[in-house]
Amino acid sequence: MCFEDEFMDKQSEIISLYKEVATAKSEQLYVYIYNDDFQSLIVTAYRVDDKVVGNVEAGVSDESDEKIYDIIIEEIIPELNEICRRYDREIPIVFKYTYNLKTGSFDAEYLYAKDVDEDYECGSEGLKWIKSR
Repeated sequence: MCFEDEFMDKQSEIISLYKEVATAKSEQLYVYIYNDDFQSLIVTAYRVDDKVVGNVEAGVSDESDEKIYDIIIEEIIPELNEICRRYDREIPIVFKYTYNLKTGSFDAEYLYAKDVDEDYECGSEGLKWIKSR
């Protein structure tokens, strides 16, 4: 396997976790992940009837959302970091995923430490990105 395959497999795991809990009415999934040495944050939203809504409005319980958060932060992000280290690649600190639940199309954007100012407000930035969808 190569870097791209391993990296994509881990990202696919993240999307799969959310696909498992998404309801049939959800059209798109938006996932914003921030993770550095000091803090972790995940902001998610779904497009339902041409409106971007939070997990509860999309029919996903807070309990399910919290379980997914724990799996991503405790298992998947460390594995992504290890993959980057092994292949001597820079580790993203921001992951922005857009996944179409109907067609399966996937788009990802990344920010690295060099892209983020010292006073970067991950919560505000995550909400701003979600609202721009």
